[in-house]
Amino acid sequence: MVPSDQPAPGPRTKRRLCRRLTDVEVAALVAGYVAGLPIDELVEEFQVDQTTVQKYVRHNGVARRSERLGSRQREEVVRLCLAGRSTASIAGELRVGATTVRRALVAAGVVLRQRGSATELGLVRLDGP
Repeated sequence: MVPSDQPAPGPRTKRRLCRRLTDVEVAALVAGYVAGLPIDELVEEFQVDQTTVQKYVRHNGVARRSERLGSRQREEVVRLCLAGRSTASIAGELRVGATTVRRALVAAGVVLRQRGSATELGLVRLDGP
């Protein structure tokens, strides 16, 4: 019971479940990470948080993957962008983050359009190919 001089408590926040993985699951998670599976896929498969994936990887002595692009990849990023590809599609193809692609484009001097402007300008077909 809440005293009348105090406001009623708000709705309860949803409790986060902490899920510990078995040794077999940890081994599978780390193997997936080493094989190059995206962290988002590992999060979904093992029903854990992204930081949990990184923790298990680090505790098992695996170096964190770098999202740095080599010189050939940076050239490819610029070529694909100038051909009209979005940063998200380039990132997906090269298996890096969209921010990594954007940074490579900015460093190369490519002038980027604002988000969503391709659709507004009619540069993206919404009805398919």
